[in-house]
Amino acid sequence: MDLIKFEQDVDYESSRIDPISNMKDEQECIIPFIKTEASNLPDYGYGSYGETHQTSNASDAKKEEEIRAINCHEMKCEIKEEVITVKEEWNDTKILEPEAQLNSTYSLNEILTLLEEGGIHVQADKEIEVYIQPPNNANENLTDDDSGDEDAVTLSNLPGSQLLAPAELPQLFENNDVNIEEVICITNKCTDQPPKKVRKEGNKKTYKWCKRPLDINMTNWPEKQNVHNELSPMELFFLFFDEDVISLILDKTNLYAALRNRVGDVTTNELYCFIGILLLSGYVTVPRRRMYWETALDTRNELVLSSISRDRFEFIMTNIHVCENDKLNKEDRFAKVRPLYDALNDKFLQYAPHEENHVIDESMVPYYGRHGLKQFIRGKPIRYGYKIWVGATSKGYTIWKDPCQGKSTTVNPTYKDFGLGAAIVLQYCDILTSAGIFPYHLYFNNFFGGLPLLEELKNRNIKASCTMRENRIATCPLKDSTVMKKTDRGTFDYKTDRERNIIVMKWNDNNIVTAASNAIGIYPLHQVTRFSQKEKKHIKIPQPHLIHECNKHMGGVDRSDQNISLYRVAIRGKKWYFPLIFDCIESAEQNAWHLHCINGGKLDHLTFRRRLVCNLLETYGKGYSSRSGRSQKKLKKDSRYDHLDHFVAPQEKQIRCRQCHMKCTTRCMKCDVGLHTKCFIAFHTKS
Repeated sequence: MDLIKFEQDVDYESSRIDPISNMKDEQECIIPFIKTEASNLPDYGYGSYGETHQTSNASDAKKEEEIRAINCHEMKCEIKEEVITVKEEWNDTKILEPEAQLNSTYSLNEILTLLEEGGIHVQADKEIEVYIQPPNNANENLTDDDSGDEDAVTLSNLPGSQLLAPAELPQLFENNDVNIEEVICITNKCTDQPPKKVRKEGNKKTYKWCKRPLDINMTNWPEKQNVHNELSPMELFFLFFDEDVISLILDKTNLYAALRNRVGDVTTNELYCFIGILLLSGYVTVPRRRMYWETALDTRNELVLSSISRDRFEFIMTNIHVCENDKLNKEDRFAKVRPLYDALNDKFLQYAPHEENHVIDESMVPYYGRHGLKQFIRGKPIRYGYKIWVGATSKGYTIWKDPCQGKSTTVNPTYKDFGLGAAIVLQYCDILTSAGIFPYHLYFNNFFGGLPLLEELKNRNIKASCTMRENRIATCPLKDSTVMKKTDRGTFDYKTDRERNIIVMKWNDNNIVTAASNAIGIYPLHQVTRFSQKEKKHIKIPQPHLIHECNKHMGGVDRSDQNISLYRVAIRGKKWYFPLIFDCIESAEQNAWHLHCINGGKLDHLTFRRRLVCNLLETYGKGYSSRSGRSQKKLKKDSRYDHLDHFVAPQEKQIRCRQCHMKCTTRCMKCDVGLHTKCFIAFHTKS
């Protein structure tokens, strides 16, 4: 341990004494001090050091009474400057000699900070003398003593009043040519607090606002003739989960199982059955997934039991992968599922319907485990889970999905200046225009909206409308929101930039709504119904055309989420990426049903899903044998045309032929219906 020499001399009757000339008469009090490196000195903040200890013995109490009496008689009291000698060891190899002295006055805390940050360079084993003036409360009744044990004093427990006391530092320099004023400036720069971070503002664009209608470019949307194909639910689903996607899952799953020394490769038929059971769990839910294979009649599912065994299903659940763990992109936190999302995004875009209006919004995939990217959004239907950026048509067909990674979201570097929300919109525009350049119309909410984004989309010949936040309208001289709240409902105000042809408006509804567009104006006005608390009845208020169109086309992503949430996969796993893989399967099934409706299909979502599940399990399962009794007509409606494993089997009992309705003694083993040999081909061929 090194020692700090704390020297003090108190004279209550004389005036201030020069500390240098009276060093010989000083009373010395040696205080043990723990040696620390100059670069590792503790924090000298005084927030927790200003503790006050009241004296308890009689001598200290008497001394306090004398001090109080001196203060009452206004006697002049001066405390000789204290000298703290701190022995610091530096790793600097240069030998510096004292050449000049810095007379600038700082607090003790600032000087100790200089020592900590290396603002003073001295030779090793060289002592630094710091002259400390009396603290501010030196003449008060009670002064701040050193906190803690007086026998173990360190720089960490100096009182706050002492740290704030003025001090003088003899600074050492390397040569005589150093200017004292320059050194003071340099030292002041070291002791000043670091400047606050100022957000860099780019070249601000100036807008010329005026109150005039928006110039609307009446660009006609080129219609395409849609081919109405009567495809079965399974055929529509295979448009997305085709051989390429299935091969991706099979290869990565079998590779992962082989690296873990797990015997038994997954086959294509088993993977299709696995997907079918996942979709079935959305509308036939059991508390535990093993209950599908139980022998109890209340939970036993004959279709599941006859398609794949329980152990093979759990083997796929344990090993399912869509990537190689040795080749993951470390910058992508969703690299485990990125190949599947990329493959499906290409398929979604390839078979997307030709529509003008598109929506960019965020979606949530429920997840209740632990993961760094799991989010909590209050007020949402799904509060816990992964956030997904979604681009879809206004009717609910999903075209693009990208898991949100927060600030580390992978976007085009050229779009970083626009911000995260605008970069997501521009990235979706690149995906749309890759399939063809058309005058699309995009709708998005205030998270993405901004005037620079509308201007950029205008330059790309893409129409856009969105809600806006008030701090993003670039000082547009609209009425203040507090003033508009006091006006009648239905009141609106708008301004237009002539050069860029962008309109910004506010509308007073239940709250103030701010919106902007580069393609839709205010007029014509629409009439909407609202309930008036004042009049206690429903009233009609005017609604601008921009708000009307946003409400009409903004719900595409919400409609897709609603379709998925109705029959969401109920089987849960232990891996953090299971919900994301299941979300891809559900999105493909939802898009398949959407195409079915566009092509004139009459099936609702539940019926479509049931037929898809039955077709998958019947076609690719081990073999289904129905129970005794009258067979359902719709049970084999799709699998009868798959041309797989249909064999003629004789039987002793005569039954009706399903094709000609005459009695026969043969049947189809897979369809489990009576058929004549002559009717076999006609029954399994679409007319």
